[in-house]
Amino acid sequence: MEIVSFIYEDARGQTKAWRLAKWSEVGKYLQGVCVEDRKFRTFRKDRIVSYDDGAEHILFEPWVAPPPKLTSKPDILF
Repeated sequence: MEIVSFIYEDARGQTKAWRLAKWSEVGKYLQGVCVEDRKFRTFRKDRIVSYDDGAEHILFEPWVAPPPKLTSKPDILF
């Protein structure tokens, strides 16, 4: 299987380059074994800033948009 490389921004806003082997897509997540430390990792696709070497073309769904946020409360009609 190919190695997928990407730049990821975590919840704290820090960016880092990652490379995964034995990866798979699970809904809105990308999971696999990190090439550098050989640990299993899970990444949210919507936090991936960019893919390296055209890796987005080997994924089924490179990015899943987050659900829309409600801007208003529903009216109570009773």
